[in-house]
Amino acid sequence: MYALALQANQRQSEILDLLQNWLVGIKSKVATDVASCYSKNAALWGSITKRLRCDEEGIRRYFEEFLNPDKEDLKVRFNEMEVSEIAGLPVVTGVYVFTWKDEEGNKVALPARYTFVLSKRNGQWKIEDHHSTVLPN
Repeated sequence: MYALALQANQRQSEILDLLQNWLVGIKSKVATDVASCYSKNAALWGSITKRLRCDEEGIRRYFEEFLNPDKEDLKVRFNEMEVSEIAGLPVVTGVYVFTWKDEEGNKVALPARYTFVLSKRNGQWKIEDHHSTVLPN
């Protein structure tokens, strides 16, 4: 029983490490770092897009657009997070808030709900599916 608990804690720690890497990539505004958190055939419905992105290049381009230089002091914070499992895959869902300063120095906040579906490939956790929708007012 103790070994199972240790495995569960190890898995949860690895999942949180992946999400931390995603957060660091967003804050550093390096699209390739964020995109490296996704599998090669991941699907992304981003908060500010009308298109589904289903490959490495599309996901990288999405983050190049989202992480543009006009968003000064860009940050993201997970406000709510629930982790569950569907068909053996971890599913992380909740609400996060992106904040930044616009060109005039005004603080902008973009709260959105998210869902990440994760899988372990070649010993590394990757995002397989990411859906993000801006919260309605």
